[in-house]
Amino acid sequence: MNGYEEVIAAFLDDERVDATMLTEALALPEGREYLVQLLALRDLVNAEGRDGITRARTASATPGAPPSREPVVRRWAVAAAVLLLASAGGYVVGANAGFLPRIQGAGSSVEAVVDAGAPPAPKPTHLIRLQPGVNWSAAGGR
Repeated sequence: MNGYEEVIAAFLDDERVDATMLTEALALPEGREYLVQLLALRDLVNAEGRDGITRARTASATPGAPPSREPVVRRWAVAAAVLLLASAGGYVVGANAGFLPRIQGAGSSVEAVVDAGAPPAPKPTHLIRLQPGVNWSAAGGR
C-alpha cells in the first residue's frame, strides 16, 4: 500500500489520522479514486450483510433498470415447497399412525355396515301440548 492509501483507509476505519496527511492524500486524483472505491466496497459489503445478495445484484445492475423479481419468486417457491413437504409428511405420519383407513390392493372390496335396528327413542320426561288458539296459532295461514 502507498502512504495515501493507508491514511485514507485509517480515516474510514475511524482511526486517528493527521489532518495534513489526509488533505495531501485527498489532493491526489488516485487518493480520491481510492476513497470512492473503498466507500463503494464497504457499501456493497454492508448491503450483503443487511439484505443478502439481492442488494449486491441491484447495486451492480445498470442505473435506472428495474430491480429483479427473481429473489421474491425464489422465496415464494421455497415456501411453497416447504408447505408441500410438510403436508405430505403429515399425511404419511397420520396414515402410519392409524388415523386414516388403510386401503389394501386393487382386489379389495369395500363392505358397508348398516345398523338394521336403530335403538328406540327414549321416553319423554316432559310433554308439551300445543292447542290451536290457546298456546299456538298458525302464522301466515299455513
